[in-house]
Amino acid sequence: MSVISSPTDTPELNGVAEEVNGWFGHVVLTMLHHSGRPVSFWNKAYSYAAQIKFVLPFLTAEGWMSAYEFLLKAVPDVSLFRIWGCKAFVLEPRSEHRKDFHAPSVM
Repeated sequence: MSVISSPTDTPELNGVAEEVNGWFGHVVLTMLHHSGRPVSFWNKAYSYAAQIKFVLPFLTAEGWMSAYEFLLKAVPDVSLFRIWGCKAFVLEPRSEHRKDFHAPSVM
């Protein structure tokens, strides 16, 4: 079995990979900047960007479709997508509510 490799120091041979990595870099930096989160959240932002990329449509021989549609033959459900890094509130169970003006949710 032979191994296919490309010469070193030839980024022009990696055009597709460079373009995709550049796209991810721009999206993740934009998400971090917009949300005001520190760079330590890079991995979580990158994971969310990958989820977004999976449902974005691109032109194929069969027309515009996402990778999700191509692989699973179904339209992706994007109703659960939210702005990354937005504030969220978690409701506490009723059993933990007190009657002394305790907040019903925590941030």
